[in-house]
Amino acid sequence: MRGRSSVSRSRAELPHLVVGGEHGSRITHVTFSRDGKRLATGDWEAPFAAQIWDVEAGKVVHTLTHKRPVEAVSFSPDGEKLATASWD
Repeated sequence: MRGRSSVSRSRAELPHLVVGGEHGSRITHVTFSRDGKRLATGDWEAPFAAQIWDVEAGKVVHTLTHKRPVEAVSFSPDGEKLATASWD
């Protein structure tokens, strides 16, 4: 699914992800930062990328490109760093 991407809050105030834009159709890894302010996603389809989202704004704040599928994403305990795993 290509198109618009956003993170937004539902009526129950739980974040949910609507994906499109730079991600392919197979986002296989998603993790929230410990404080819940950021979300990281990893993509299995081209264009291969890990993206960091600002949950409140619902926008991508940083994209890490890869040459191969992103196998995993994980925030450090303090939420300041993101580790990604890929076969590239």
